[in-house]
Amino acid sequence: RPGPVSWGIVSLYLLAAIQISALAARSFARDRWRRIHDHAYVAFVGVSIHALSAGTDFARFPLVALISAGVAIALVCGRSFTRTRSGALQQGGRRSEANR
Repeated sequence: RPGPVSWGIVSLYLLAAIQISALAARSFARDRWRRIHDHAYVAFVGVSIHALSAGTDFARFPLVALISAGVAIALVCGRSFTRTRSGALQQGGRRSEANR
C-alpha cells in the first residue's frame, strides 16, 4: 500500500523538521515559529491516515478511539488557548507589529 505508507513517511519527515526547529525556536521570530509549529497539525492528519490505512498492527476500534481522543484534546486546548490569548489582548495587552 504505497499511498498510506507515503503519508507516514512524509509525516515523519515533517515531524522531524518541526522537532529540530523546536530546538532552535528562540532564534526564530514568534510569528515564524508559530507557522512552523502549526504544521504539526498537518503531520497529525498524515500520521492518522497512515495508521488507519497502512497496516493491520492495531485493532480498528482502539486506534480510532486514540485518534479521536487526540483530535478532541487538540480542539479543547486550541479553544482554551485562543480564549486566553484574546482575553489578554482585551485587557490591554498589545501585540507588536512583528508578532502579527
